[in-house]
Amino acid sequence: MYRDYWDKLLFHYKLIHSKSFKNVYSDIPYFMKPKIYEEFIETAKHINNIALRVQNGINSEFSDFKKYIPKFNYMEEIISLTREPIPVFWSRFDGFIRAENKDKRIFYSELNYDKPCAERECMVAEETLKHNNVNNGFYNKIIGNFYDIKDKYYGSKNINVAFLVDPAHYEEAHLALLFQEQLYRDDIKIIITGAENIYVDNDETFCFDNKIDIILRLYPTEYLYEIKDIRKLLTLFNDNKILILNDPRVIISQCKNLYSYLWKLVDNKDTRLNEKEREVIIKTLPYTEELTNFNIEKAIKYKNDFVIKPIYGRYSEDVFIGSLHSEIEWEQSIEYIKNEMHIKPFILQEFCNQKRELSYYYDGNFRRATKGYGNYGVFLSNDEVIGMCVRWNPDYLTVDDYTWFTPIGVKEEVFKEKDTDLYIEDIEIKIVIDGEFTGIYSHDKPYIKTSLAILEEEKFDELKYAFEKLLKIFKKTRNHLLDNINLYEDILSINGLGQLMKKELSSELSFIGRMDWILDIHDNWKVLEINGETPAGICEAVYVEEIILKECDIDEGFERINKDLKRKIISQGKRLVESYDVDNPTIAFVALTYYEDWVNTNALYRIFKETSDYSCIYGNIEDLVIEGEKVYLYGTEVDIIFRYYPLDWFTKEDNANLKNLINLVNDKVFFLNPINTIIMQSKSFFSIIYALIERDFYTVEELGFIKKYIPFTTFDFNELKSNEFLIKPLLGREGKKITLSHDLEKIPDEDIIFQERVFQKGNEDGEFIVIGTYFTGDEFAGVYTRIGGEVTSKDCTFITLMKGIKD
Repeated sequence: MYRDYWDKLLFHYKLIHSKSFKNVYSDIPYFMKPKIYEEFIETAKHINNIALRVQNGINSEFSDFKKYIPKFNYMEEIISLTREPIPVFWSRFDGFIRAENKDKRIFYSELNYDKPCAERECMVAEETLKHNNVNNGFYNKIIGNFYDIKDKYYGSKNINVAFLVDPAHYEEAHLALLFQEQLYRDDIKIIITGAENIYVDNDETFCFDNKIDIILRLYPTEYLYEIKDIRKLLTLFNDNKILILNDPRVIISQCKNLYSYLWKLVDNKDTRLNEKEREVIIKTLPYTEELTNFNIEKAIKYKNDFVIKPIYGRYSEDVFIGSLHSEIEWEQSIEYIKNEMHIKPFILQEFCNQKRELSYYYDGNFRRATKGYGNYGVFLSNDEVIGMCVRWNPDYLTVDDYTWFTPIGVKEEVFKEKDTDLYIEDIEIKIVIDGEFTGIYSHDKPYIKTSLAILEEEKFDELKYAFEKLLKIFKKTRNHLLDNINLYEDILSINGLGQLMKKELSSELSFIGRMDWILDIHDNWKVLEINGETPAGICEAVYVEEIILKECDIDEGFERINKDLKRKIISQGKRLVESYDVDNPTIAFVALTYYEDWVNTNALYRIFKETSDYSCIYGNIEDLVIEGEKVYLYGTEVDIIFRYYPLDWFTKEDNANLKNLINLVNDKVFFLNPINTIIMQSKSFFSIIYALIERDFYTVEELGFIKKYIPFTTFDFNELKSNEFLIKPLLGREGKKITLSHDLEKIPDEDIIFQERVFQKGNEDGEFIVIGTYFTGDEFAGVYTRIGGEVTSKDCTFITLMKGIKD
């Protein structure tokens, strides 16, 4: 029926069309923590009950609130209405998550009872998120609640409903069009109207000459005077001769000075509020006073502590947030406010710092990972929370011109950070001396986090299971490529190395390699690539992690994942050494003096020195000397070499010794990390796997694991199903030249693969987690976990990953 979802948004959901209409919605969902969500639901119910108690008691128990309600046309007539309270059909509270406040986690900046929008956002969110959706049932509830109200007051009678909006406000007008269709029933006719088309004749209400039974409005109460017969209309409403939804008296709850009144009751320990109500107000409503010539001095002096907004303000108009102003701008705004105070009243409200979180913004072509501020609209109908929308903004204000919304769900984090009492300064010396690791800082920021990352047990078990299954698939694939290396040498970009592989004595998959995994936005594991030759992070995972864990108290509910990493490295090393059948071998651990290479090579050297009887030597790969058919390092003859050095670099070397070395491998000298590891190192490996699927190379079970855990990867751009992808050079390392499609000007003319983009889950700081799983031979050995950008580069941080253990 629709060409794409944008057409559905435009024609079904009545989204306002503009040149930038595609920027309004992104389909990548946001997931809220259950405790935060529950707090929104519970506190919204309490605040709603308090507001409606004040509203319904305005002429009795809470009559002292009247002086807080600024006058507007027909205010006295409205708050003096005596008709029984009408169910509140719709309302929305604008909620926010506080930044770094453990005692007060959320707050509501305002309550929207008069003309709450965002119904469309909730409906779209309900439709587009399959699991953990906070809006499940939203549509049926809001439509059903209207029908219930209609049936309560009019039974089975056919009625006309005037949907009152200001045609000049496009959002409300488009929502009226949406509800005109969605509320349709044989006994209900919806007529969209502005104020000037409603009139009263002979004690009956009309619109375009149609007798009206219900006025459903997204229209401010203080502007109802624009209905020429408003006084008569209010009389008919009070006499039960017409129904207005929402009841005009909701202006009492809408009035932002309600916050000032409630805080006055709290400060005075007024017994009209019970203990629970006082607690909810203190926790969720920013401290508020009506702005006066006296307290405005506080705002002038402490601008960063306050927000000033009109009591009847809407659309974020004339909202002044001190922290967003320079000193000069604040002076100008204060001067403007002083001049306006005599025309319209303002409130002075405590500024609450909002949490900045990760969202995906759609720019019309691509989804971009963006940090934004979420405005969580808690939607209520008939005193029940029925849904929630989230609108994202680049700063604290929600402004239609640059806000976007996403689906919203609720889900427990499977990956959490746990603070320790440890500071990096406390362990710097131990890391440098005992860990032999000096890269504690990177670009003036700490590279090592002293907090712990906790991965829930079930998720870790799934990762390990998938990892082991894929290893078997990778070994099967590698064997096929080895058997046909002449065909695949060029595809793998390893020209000149195929003959060497045919001389390989060991069938082992690796000495030590690493697969890099991420969690997508729905907590599904995806493996992005394999580093079979030069896997980084060994020093951090073995030695730095040991120091951190010794220095901090670990709860019994956590288990160290890397507890066997050192043992498995030496065990696999011995297995390979024995396969080469060399008596009393000397093993050289060599690398370039580039910091990362040097540190990781030294870590492996230390592991062998500490836990084996082999003769080991450590040094610069460029210091290797070839004399005849023998290899020396600093005068010592070596039999086996661990190279933290890419195999393909040997074929491009200017160094004669290194060029000659490759000719001796698997004959006079052996590599501890087998030559065939470059097969899996090549980014072509995943592309070949997907190509082999077309030849029915894999079993049904293997095919299921491939498609579940490996993003689609191809050599052919035209095979991609989306313009969201990454390009990767075939033998690139450390994230170099990996580029997201939205950063490409054109497809580069070089050997690359295209990989489907995975929309990743971010952490609290909007960064991404990559878990590198080490394999020694054919088994799981440990992890190396980094936090950084969407494409992981050297500008990342290391964090110790622990497995959470269920009770």
